[in-house]
Amino acid sequence: MGAAVLTLVLLSAALMPQPCAGFDLRSLPHYQAVRQLTGTLRIFGSDLNGMLPIWERGFRAHQPALQFDNRYVSSDAGIAGLVSGAADLAPQAREPTWLEQQWFAAAFGHPPEAVTVAGGAYDKEGMADGLVIFVHRDNPLAGLTLPQLAGIFGAARTGAFDRAAWNVSLAVAPGAEIRRWGQLGLEGDWADKPIQTYGYAPSGMSNFFQLQVLAGSDKWNSNYREYVESGTKMLAADDAAMRGGLHSMLATELSRDRYGIAIGVLPQAHGLAGIRALPLSRSNDAPFVAPSPQSFQDRRYPLSRSIYIYLNRAPGAPLDPKLKEFLLYVLSQEGQAAVEAAGNYLPLNAATVREQRHRLGHQASIRFVESLPLYAPRQQVAGTIRLWGHGSPKHNFMGALVGQWSRAFSRNQPAVHIDNRLHGTASAIGALYTGAGDLAILGEEIGPDAAAAFTRAKH
Repeated sequence: MGAAVLTLVLLSAALMPQPCAGFDLRSLPHYQAVRQLTGTLRIFGSDLNGMLPIWERGFRAHQPALQFDNRYVSSDAGIAGLVSGAADLAPQAREPTWLEQQWFAAAFGHPPEAVTVAGGAYDKEGMADGLVIFVHRDNPLAGLTLPQLAGIFGAARTGAFDRAAWNVSLAVAPGAEIRRWGQLGLEGDWADKPIQTYGYAPSGMSNFFQLQVLAGSDKWNSNYREYVESGTKMLAADDAAMRGGLHSMLATELSRDRYGIAIGVLPQAHGLAGIRALPLSRSNDAPFVAPSPQSFQDRRYPLSRSIYIYLNRAPGAPLDPKLKEFLLYVLSQEGQAAVEAAGNYLPLNAATVREQRHRLGHQASIRFVESLPLYAPRQQVAGTIRLWGHGSPKHNFMGALVGQWSRAFSRNQPAVHIDNRLHGTASAIGALYTGAGDLAILGEEIGPDAAAAFTRAKH
């Protein structure tokens, strides 16, 4: 599907940083020490720009007998610390490289476990900022999907690595690439113009793009031009003008290349008037989301990044109580408030905190349920509700859940009968447009074919 084309006039203005408003963290659980722990936690890797010492001080106010043995070397040392047995926890402000995945899998037979402990920055130099896609200010695209980005920046391939394993199902056939602007729906002078690509040289940023967009592949568009972040130690000593830097590329190349597109970050684009950032969508059916502090923090923006602490835990194995308690503190209201106060990374939202705590084996607090409103009937009603969709006779988990809902609802609305026909997600939309059902429960998003059939039937 081609990207939508703008039909309104865009105001040309220099890209300027947006202030990050305070985030509401009140729905996050408070840390509560269930029992006092003793021992030592060995941490090897990055100090995450000062966050680890802050979290440790806060945690020891609750667990004063627990000690820390810290070796803050760099993000590049974390996985090695786990493989060598020197570390219990390995903080890294990036995803593991393919080589790190190979090391770990060869040593332990399973991948390292990643716990998301903060969000990458929105607009803070060197703080694992989320990636932004820039185009020339004259470009009329309204936005791009991640599959379209893969077609633009990627290349034909016979497979890709899924963590440490080569997966041929991730192959891309020759001819599936997107190489001209007309393939994205642009017309007129744009239609036959080749797309010129710019972005990062091999780094944590390019690795993130490969994992998030290219399914782990390192096959890039043959015209891809590579740069590093301006003002960093990655630039050669003899490049005083920083021509190899991302800021220079955005200012002197992309701003003059109407047919260019670049991977970058907001701090490298400050003050540049000749380019603009594109909204992105995860798929053809998802909405476009513009980069903003809020869309980075709530994870709606597809290329927002994460900050991790890695550990070695075999699948299904229990977690050492010391590790678990420290990570639960980090994933608490106190731990995330410390992230916001430090001002480098973004605090996690409630949904991400719940997901990460659940992965640690921690049951969600009942107060998330208690915060929901109680059902209070506004009137008594009668009749039948015909319910179709997700479920099966073999695995009747949805039938059991709907049964509980029905019984509880009947106590408030005794004259209503619920007729359950849970034959599977595939039957749900069909029941609606044939008139056999009133409500449909799906175990997945509505696909484009089902949505189109429903539209034809109802109109």
